[in-house]
Amino acid sequence: MKNKNISNGLTVLVAATVAIFSVVIAGCEPSTGDGSQIKGAKWDNPNASQPDPGTASDPGSATQPDDYEPGGGVDQVQFSALKWMYGNFNGAGAVNSGVQISNLKAGKTSFTFKWDRNMGAWGKPASNHAELCAWFVKKNDGTWVGGKFDWVFNSNTSRAMHHFWPPGQSINYQNWGKLDWQNVPNPCQAAFVVVESNGKRRSNVITCTWAR
Repeated sequence: MKNKNISNGLTVLVAATVAIFSVVIAGCEPSTGDGSQIKGAKWDNPNASQPDPGTASDPGSATQPDDYEPGGGVDQVQFSALKWMYGNFNGAGAVNSGVQISNLKAGKTSFTFKWDRNMGAWGKPASNHAELCAWFVKKNDGTWVGGKFDWVFNSNTSRAMHHFWPPGQSINYQNWGKLDWQNVPNPCQAAFVVVESNGKRRSNVITCTWAR
């Protein structure tokens, strides 16, 4: 009888130890931040699956639809036709890659556009990160001239033109003052493009009619 009591006691002790050990192990799993654990993920395994952080807390992040293809934005004017004559920056070598813009509408002193895919596509989702923007106009002889005139953020959907128009303001910004506007019809065809500051990547080129 004594041996049976000892055996029963050992069984209870083993069961309790296993239960306690299971609770400790469960508490060591990585957390998603809301108190729940990530099944199968371990901190010491860099290849373990991690939770999707989401994009709701970052207004500058880009979301990717299932049918998204990098560089899918269509150039509305041939990029190689744009002559980078002003702004002291040459973005002619940039490649259409990921960032997509559309719906360009120009007023007399500013313009608006839409981000179909913002600079989060370049791995730069923060709304306080800026890259270059460039403006071009089509002259009477059919050539497109222009260049960099400002910086643009993911949070921007409009830009002021005061660095290149109208004359008398800061038109001399980065040699924009050399453009002879008498050789540019009014209204004219205008183009806008976003370019990485290192000159490697760009958005698609979008156009509109600009009456100034």
